Amino acid sequence: MLSFKQFIILEQELLENRIETLKTRVFKDGFDTSHDKEAQHKNTSGIIDFFANADPTKKKIHTQWILNQYKKGKIRQEDHPRIREALSNFETHKGKLEEKERDINRYPSLSHIEKAVEPHLETTTKRQEKKAIKSEGADLVHNDGERGVTVHHIKTEQASCSYGAGTKWCTSGRKNNMFNAYNKRGPMFVIQHGGRKYQFHNASDQFTDEKDNPVKFSDLHPDVQESLAKSEHSEIQAANLLHKNPHFEINDENVNNLVNHKNILVRLEVAQHPKYAGKLVNDENPSISKLARYTHGKLG
Repeated sequence: MLSFKQFIILEQELLENRIETLKTRVFKDGFDTSHDKEAQHKNTSGIIDFFANADPTKKKIHTQWILNQYKKGKIRQEDHPRIREALSNFETHKGKLEEKERDINRYPSLSHIEKAVEPHLETTTKRQEKKAIKSEGADLVHNDGERGVTVHHIKTEQASCSYGAGTKWCTSGRKNNMFNAYNKRGPMFVIQHGGRKYQFHNASDQFTDEKDNPVKFSDLHPDVQESLAKSEHSEIQAANLLHKNPHFEINDENVNNLVNHKNILVRLEVAQHPKYAGKLVNDENPSISKLARYTHGKLG
C-alpha cells in the first residue's frame, strides 16, 4: 500500500506526464495563434502551461478541452480569467446537472458551459451551506495557532449542531435541542483542541467535555490551560476563574471584566480576593458586598 507521501508523488508524476503528453503527442503540431492578436505565449509549451493554469481542477482534467477550444479559435489568451471562473462554476455545480450534461466534451464552446451552469449560480452546495452556518452562526473569539486552541461564541442553533457534531451535548441534537434555552440566559462557547471539544456556559456554571461530563481546567491539556489563561475575552476570563484554570490570575488588566460580570458567581470569586475585593464593597448584591467588605477588612 502506498504511503500518503508516495501517493502525492505519484499524483504529481501522473499530472506531469499528462501535461507532457499534451505537449509531445496531442498538440505536437503546435497552435495557430493568428486569431489571437494579443497573445503573449506563442510556443506550444508556453501555451499549454498557460491554459493548464486556467483549469481549476487538480488533475487538469479540462486542460485538453480548453486547448481544443483555443486550437479552433474559439477563445483567446485574454479569456484566461473567464475560462477559470466558468470551469470553477461547472465543477461546483455539475452535480446538479443531468448526467449527460456533466461531460465537458459535449459543450462546443465556453458560452455553452456558462449557459448550462447559470441557473445554478444562485444556489449553494451543502458544503457551502455548512460553511455559512459556521461563519454566520459563530464568532471566533480566541485563536491560538501555535497551540492549536480555538474558542467560538455560538450564536445560533444550527451552528450549535455543527460545532457540537459528535458530542453528547443537549445543544447539539437535531431534536429537542436546548440551545435557545441556554442562549437566553447567557452566551455559549465551544473550545477545540487536538480533536477534542469542550463547551462552557458561564450563566449556568457548566463546563463539559464531548460526553457531557463536567470538567475543570485541571483536566485539560496544558496548552489549553496556558492559552486561555492569556485571553482578553471577558467570558473566557470568567470561565478561567469559575473552573479553576491554574494558569489564570486576577490582575489589574482583567479585574474590571470580572467585577462587572453579570454572573454572581464570578463576582463572588473576586470578592474573596484580598487585593480586589474593595471594588465590590458596593455591589448591588448584598451577599457579594458583605463578603467583599469582610475580605477587604471593612466588615461592619
